[in-house]
Amino acid sequence: MSKTSARFFLIAACAIFFGAGCSANWSSSIDGSAIMPTASSTAATANVEWKTIDTGAERAAISAAGISAILYRFDPAQFSWKFVVTSTALTITEWASQEPQAVFLTNGVYFQPDFSPSGLFVTNKQRIGTRQFDPQRSGVLILAPQPSILDTSVPTSSDALSSVTEAAQSYPFLIKNGQFAVTQETGHAARRTFFGLDQQGRVYMGVVDQTPVTLFVLSKFLQQLPVAWRDVLNLDGGPSTGLVARFSSDKEVVSSLLGVSNSIEVDRYPH
Repeated sequence: MSKTSARFFLIAACAIFFGAGCSANWSSSIDGSAIMPTASSTAATANVEWKTIDTGAERAAISAAGISAILYRFDPAQFSWKFVVTSTALTITEWASQEPQAVFLTNGVYFQPDFSPSGLFVTNKQRIGTRQFDPQRSGVLILAPQPSILDTSVPTSSDALSSVTEAAQSYPFLIKNGQFAVTQETGHAARRTFFGLDQQGRVYMGVVDQTPVTLFVLSKFLQQLPVAWRDVLNLDGGPSTGLVARFSSDKEVVSSLLGVSNSIEVDRYPH
């Protein structure tokens, strides 16, 4: 069996046991397989205690209604974001070893079995691949020059992509314009990774890795947090979910179950 064939088999096996991740297309489910908490179980507002871990960076571990999430909050004036990409795949700890200057890394967006991006993908001002998701059902995560999430269902939104240097499509919106955005419950659950912004422009990066959740439940859960959300976009998840944090008072690793071909890197601006 070739390495590519072996990895494709492993991805399929992990999707069965841990939930969907990595490769994505519109004809398949965007959730995983385990049935976990229901939306009604997240009705109460979750308590969030933020801990400052470095200048401009905070961390919160949130446990409520059977859901455990790790959430990091960043001041965009203190940090920069970019995608890092490879033609093979690396676990999140391997990415951290390859990018020693990064203070934070998570897995990125969906990719194909040949490791190419599943949707629009731009890094260092260069587009990689030609695939693109349905703009009515996805969003574009813009990391640079300034973090933002673009609603591609808006007809004029293509103008906003002309000057981006780091951007990629993903789906679905979990929160859009401050509102709950997943309206149907599939009953399918997986590990999750997500990227969001609040009304002040602060950046949030989070994972749910201990207990698989559906996108419907995650959307409801996020809306119950005491955060004035602007937008939150779901990223690749399932066996891809992972993070590495390397701050002065916070060292943390959430191991991905499989390697990924792209990650999101956070670097501190030099002072």
